[in-house]
Amino acid sequence: MSGSSEETDGICILSFDNGGPGTYSQLLILKEQMSRLASDLHVGEDEVYPADYYDLMGGVGLGGLIAIMLGPLRMNVDEAIDGLLDVTSRIFPDASSEVIDREVNTKNLSGAVEDILQAKNISLDTKMKEDARKETRCKVALYAANSAHINHPQVFRTYSSRGSSLNPTILDAVCATISIPSHFLPVKIGPPRRQQSFVGNVIGANNPTRLLLEEASKLYGKDRRVTQIISLGGGLPRVLSVNSSDEEDVDKLLKDIMADCEVVANELSTRLFNIDAYLRVNVSRGMETVKIQEWYDLGVIEAHTASHLASTVISEALEGTVRRLQERAGTVTLGQFNHISSIKVTAKRAPPVSPHFVLRQRPWDTMVKHLVTTPSSRQKILPITGMGGCGKTQIVSYFLREYPDLYAQTIYVDASSSSNIKAHLQTWARTLGDGHERDVWEDAMRSLNTVPHGEQWILIFDNADDPELNLSPFLPTNMGVTIIITSRNHTLGNLSTTTHLELGEMTADEALKAMLQAARCELPLSDEEMHSSMELLEELGCLAVAVVQAGTYCHQFSSSTGDVFRPYTFTQYLGLFKSHRAGLMKKAELASLDDYQRGVYTTLDLSYKALPEGSQDLLHILSLFHYTDIPLAAFARAAENGFTDPKVYHSRDNSHETTISKLKHLLCQDMEWNELHIHEIIHTLRSFSLITPGSMSDSLFLYLHPLVQAWCRDMDSVSSRPYRAMVIQLLTSCGSEDIELNRQLLPHMIEMLSQVELQEMHVNDLMTFGPVILQQGHYRRAGTLFETAMLSR
Repeated sequence: MSGSSEETDGICILSFDNGGPGTYSQLLILKEQMSRLASDLHVGEDEVYPADYYDLMGGVGLGGLIAIMLGPLRMNVDEAIDGLLDVTSRIFPDASSEVIDREVNTKNLSGAVEDILQAKNISLDTKMKEDARKETRCKVALYAANSAHINHPQVFRTYSSRGSSLNPTILDAVCATISIPSHFLPVKIGPPRRQQSFVGNVIGANNPTRLLLEEASKLYGKDRRVTQIISLGGGLPRVLSVNSSDEEDVDKLLKDIMADCEVVANELSTRLFNIDAYLRVNVSRGMETVKIQEWYDLGVIEAHTASHLASTVISEALEGTVRRLQERAGTVTLGQFNHISSIKVTAKRAPPVSPHFVLRQRPWDTMVKHLVTTPSSRQKILPITGMGGCGKTQIVSYFLREYPDLYAQTIYVDASSSSNIKAHLQTWARTLGDGHERDVWEDAMRSLNTVPHGEQWILIFDNADDPELNLSPFLPTNMGVTIIITSRNHTLGNLSTTTHLELGEMTADEALKAMLQAARCELPLSDEEMHSSMELLEELGCLAVAVVQAGTYCHQFSSSTGDVFRPYTFTQYLGLFKSHRAGLMKKAELASLDDYQRGVYTTLDLSYKALPEGSQDLLHILSLFHYTDIPLAAFARAAENGFTDPKVYHSRDNSHETTISKLKHLLCQDMEWNELHIHEIIHTLRSFSLITPGSMSDSLFLYLHPLVQAWCRDMDSVSSRPYRAMVIQLLTSCGSEDIELNRQLLPHMIEMLSQVELQEMHVNDLMTFGPVILQQGHYRRAGTLFETAMLSR
């Protein structure tokens, strides 16, 4: 499922009943769904794998075998059908035989499952929880029963879980869930002297859907949304009668009761009747008399299944599941599924305004001007962009609080992924009242495009940070809908019909006020404290979330003894920041802007992981310059000079050629400088608000926020040595003839000299840096460079 975010998508769950020959019907139902999906994707049916679309599968009996084949063994449906028929032909070879040899059946079952595993190159001693299968998103749970506690289901998982649990081989787990006592011997699992015996046909768990919902809640958390839960049955049971005239023996009657999966199905259908995310598909007629060993005439099952799928109700329901598998939207959480008998859908709301919020007058005036006071003949679309933690969401929340009566409807959407957008639009649509209970996101769009005359609605897309996200399908064109978009992606400013509000750092006065509020401090401060606070704000770049975090930290470590208040001062925090910057910036503060749950560095890490390798490399290089006024002309000049030394005073070692090769690979195309290529990398970095470009005197300069620079330098996983060598060589290869370029290079050369020991620099670098620094009037520093160069020759 390319392009989907597994952390935010609604999850999809697939449950297989213990169904005897009816298991074949379950695969036929799934085959119909996958066939329709393949048609939508314009691919062959054999190219569609259920493991790519279902997050969790579970099964009992032969349904458990199917779950394993589709999940960790990664089969398509046709391959699973072949596997199922092969296994059943060997364990139920002769339907006419009245003698059941459990020992022979057990041996045949084990041999059949062994062959399936070996055909997939899986060792017979491979455990259920095996690291080698991490490439699939699909997790599988099988259910069996301990022979000593037949009414207590035992789960075998392909994934880690909280608490201790058995981890049998795949072979033993599959054999255990299939081994009904009437046909097979129990399967022994565990080390010698501690072995336990397991059988299939678990009382109360032959339909594992309810157990899978509980399992999913433990695995994904109660707040995770659910896109789809499909429970597949193996046919409705016949009506059972218990009286003295019955010819059925008690053992046969108990086996029929144990196979009655409809008890769970009926309970779930009653509780979830109004939730379209849940679907039970079970052939309702024609399979009541099929016996567990009757695998020789599957044409009857095919016919009854086809008839069931052809019904209008089932066909339309199945079509809905195909759409949900692709969109991954969900309106109901696992917590609601598991704990609420009557589920009420609630639309998402904007987060509350933080108690530490400080109004930033200039951006606020811009918002009010373009959204409130200035009439417009066009629909109003206001993008607000800036780096993570600069306060985009907070200023929107403040706007909604200050103008509560301006809009008849407020639709607030988490726009971190398309599936989230669809889910929240769908949830909002279902809150509109009678007739909207089963609305989907397209219905929400229709409502947004038919706003009643005279009403104004506002639609807010919050955190639309993914550069790959296409917002166009979700933008209504109705004049009555005002749209606000918050994003780190600067490119979304192109959607503006009013203005593009670029939210940068706070002013020093605003930042100080926010830090004082978070620290519960008031002016005046002592001279030392005021000096420390100003230095601290400069270090933090007046970034809203970092400023509030600093103030909150000081408040948390302040104390009172009697009437004596002992504050943790800004001076103390500044000292701590200088020695433990990375640790502080990774720290999440619960009492920060809009309940911001991530530290500054953690937020930046999320952006970094989404960057292509070339963009990551350029970002590391830029972070070693001074964070302001990085001239793109320096890169062009260095490339034109082939990244070589302007003068050779001393030969270099072989690593120098590697440095030049890396620069050419990153900054050139076909070994030549290509400004468009660099602009594309810059565009990518800007789309995450990691850099800001600006023009001055017809030249392009780049800027980094101080905390972006600090974060990049502090990154544990990246060695700065190769990047430092690249930056030194880039500066050296610019030469020293262009006076204007030298003026632009000066702060960056000085910044680099602050990061290295002069004795570690090569003579050629020292003799190139020296004239540039001398030319700009830094005589003492230049003299030191020349002296070091002479001593190192």
